[in-house]
Amino acid sequence: MNKNLHFSANTKNVLSRFYLTYLSLGIFFLFYEIIHLNTDSKYVISYSIFIVLFLKFLWDFLTDKFVKTLHFNDNENKLNVVESNYLNKEKLYTVNYSEINYEFENSNGFWKIIIGKKILTILKNNLELMKIGKSSGFNYQQISEIESKLNEIKSAYR
Repeated sequence: MNKNLHFSANTKNVLSRFYLTYLSLGIFFLFYEIIHLNTDSKYVISYSIFIVLFLKFLWDFLTDKFVKTLHFNDNENKLNVVESNYLNKEKLYTVNYSEINYEFENSNGFWKIIIGKKILTILKNNLELMKIGKSSGFNYQQISEIESKLNEIKSAYR
């Protein structure tokens, strides 16, 4: 453990995930409206669904966070994580190597297209700190390098 590693997420992937989610919700709402026009039913339900979808959009826009950078600092034995949201408000977390644990999930079938082959969950004292995958802006090679670094840390602190 003698080198510092730095990983940055491709934020275009994160934003495209956000846009695709709400594009699909918009298409769903459009189809719902077409069905409503053909059945000549009342619009109260239609407007309430639109309001709920809009509030959900605002909630996700204001609260959704993603990992922007990971920096393994071997000199101080700490992992520095910069978390960001869609308004570019950043928050720095520092986690000691001795407190880090992680889990990997392999996705299959349809979900592999959306979220990638591997999802890395980094835990701090058995609480989820972050999830890293294709949908969070990291590619497969970066996730593999992060995995090998975490294996190195885990073997050093056993």
